[in-house]
Amino acid sequence: MRGQNTGSLTISLGGMLFVLINAETFPTDVGWLVRFLGVLAFGLVLWQAFRTPKRGKAPNRPSPAAWRTFAISVALMWVAIPLGANLLSQQFNLPQLIVLWVVFMVGAHFLPFASVFTAPLFVSLAWTLMGLAAVGVVLTLTVWPTAPSVMAVLAGFVLLGFGLWIARIGRENPVSPQQHA
Repeated sequence: MRGQNTGSLTISLGGMLFVLINAETFPTDVGWLVRFLGVLAFGLVLWQAFRTPKRGKAPNRPSPAAWRTFAISVALMWVAIPLGANLLSQQFNLPQLIVLWVVFMVGAHFLPFASVFTAPLFVSLAWTLMGLAAVGVVLTLTVWPTAPSVMAVLAGFVLLGFGLWIARIGRENPVSPQQHA
């Protein structure tokens, strides 16, 4: 499995989980429809990633320094999520914002990927997720108390869309995804 497939499937699996978990708060019929669309989108990613062999030579493997940056980014995200969740629920009494903190941190952890994996599209993904989280916080604290679950579902579909995009560009040109940013 090439790196783009691994990346697209990982991103898409996270997206599908955001959709499946957070659609639980929607009205029953809407929730089932949203979950079905999330699973369908994940199926499209699988189909795109595995339907035919990719053209071109295999992309270069990331350097050990790139893998260290990747590991540090993921580790920091895994540490920041529970710390932020604890602060939001215990110190600020805002547990409804925890899911938005998770969306924000998932987005932030993609920022270093752009330079490390020579794929600027990760910057777009990062800022899109962080923007959704920020808008969700403002909406939650001002006018729309149920915004967190809606924003998390939107974030899930953003992740699914990016996963599909990565699978597709990996198929078209597995050597240089940066051309598609």
